[in-house]
Amino acid sequence: MRERYNPWPAFVDLFSALFIAALAGFILIAAAFHPDDQSKSNGDEAQQREYVNGRITRVKQTADDVTSKIQDELNSTGGLQGKVGRCGEEETCVDLYIHFDPNKEEIKSGERKGLENTIEIIKNSISQLSEGKAEMLRDLEICIEGHTDSTQVSHSTDEHTRFAFNWNLSGRRATSVLHEFAAKGMSPRDYNIVAIGYADSKPACDESVDTTSTCRDQNRRTTLLLRPDHRRIEERLLGEHNKRLHQHKSP
Repeated sequence: MRERYNPWPAFVDLFSALFIAALAGFILIAAAFHPDDQSKSNGDEAQQREYVNGRITRVKQTADDVTSKIQDELNSTGGLQGKVGRCGEEETCVDLYIHFDPNKEEIKSGERKGLENTIEIIKNSISQLSEGKAEMLRDLEICIEGHTDSTQVSHSTDEHTRFAFNWNLSGRRATSVLHEFAAKGMSPRDYNIVAIGYADSKPACDESVDTTSTCRDQNRRTTLLLRPDHRRIEERLLGEHNKRLHQHKSP
């Protein structure tokens, strides 16, 4: 008997061949267009990062310029003593030796004028940085740190009161300096200023080695930290950059 011809394998082979050809075409198309898309995305990210880093560098340079002027002020006045130096890769510290009396947070009149001059230097420098744009006033963060010596309050036998006393006192000292900033037109509402107390946890002088009153006097101080606010700069500038890109792409 004559064997019947079965066409199904030929159809299967033809379908497989067409499927492989279509898949190969899709891969070629994807290969042709994907690198450009990826390259464009990487280019946008690199441009954004360069944009942000440029701003951070400029704010850092402004902080350096501010502290240099503060150093000149400290050297030229007898009303306020202090020391300027690096306290991190991008942070500049200004230790202001405001001579707080033990257990007190009031700024003495003889040192208030020097503090006011220092605030004016900071305010004028930030004003130059802002270029008339209010949102840029907050690119430079100013952190006011209050400090105490290690002496513990002796008028209370309550352990919690003794522990909390220097922490609360250092916070009040930082707030006293913050009040002077606000009085000179640098309100925390408009500028990037924070105040915090550290008690005796960040001493300028080691009282366990040097037990003199001079060492304790150095630790009763406030410190100004000036630094670029990375998070805020990145959020603001990346948002502005993406908005410009969107407007550019819009028909």
